[in-house]
Amino acid sequence: MTSPAKFDARLRQIGADRYHDKHPFHTLLHSGGCTPDQVRAWVINRFYYQASIPMKDAAFMSGVTDPALRRAWRSRIEDHDGTTQNEGGIARWLRLADAVGLDRDYVASAQGVLPATRFAVDPYVRFVRDKTLQDAAAAPIFKTDVLWAQPDALHAAYFTPARIPHGAWQPGSHLRAVPVRRSIRPMCETFP
Repeated sequence: MTSPAKFDARLRQIGADRYHDKHPFHTLLHSGGCTPDQVRAWVINRFYYQASIPMKDAAFMSGVTDPALRRAWRSRIEDHDGTTQNEGGIARWLRLADAVGLDRDYVASAQGVLPATRFAVDPYVRFVRDKTLQDAAAAPIFKTDVLWAQPDALHAAYFTPARIPHGAWQPGSHLRAVPVRRSIRPMCETFP
């Protein structure tokens, strides 16, 4: 049997080895190598993932019988959905959509999300809902695969070979009428 310390170390190593921050798309994004439309495509697709996190956490909580663990986990949902005192992460992502010049209603509708993003995120929610609590809470390989699939899809659609699937967001469309902020870097640094 693995000790808790070894189990924790193994989970952390999986994240260190496989987390999406190592994807070439993220290197371009964080180094300023993306065009404004490529950043917009990322915002649209990443918002879909972020908006699904509270649903994933609620699915997890539905199987938790310990009230103390439910109370602790509930804060994760509030972090994203917000409270009366805190706007939450989803609202901040919509502010980021505003900052890059996107129509926030379009982003929130998920109409322009890449099919590959949907095919990664939706099963993630189902995985957490349907698996045991242990599998759902400690399955970082599945999560890192979900997080890696998204930049793969973005790169294929908006970089090389630049094949945007039918129904996905088209560059230049669904923009706000107001000008884009000169720099989004300070705001982007708060969104992993």
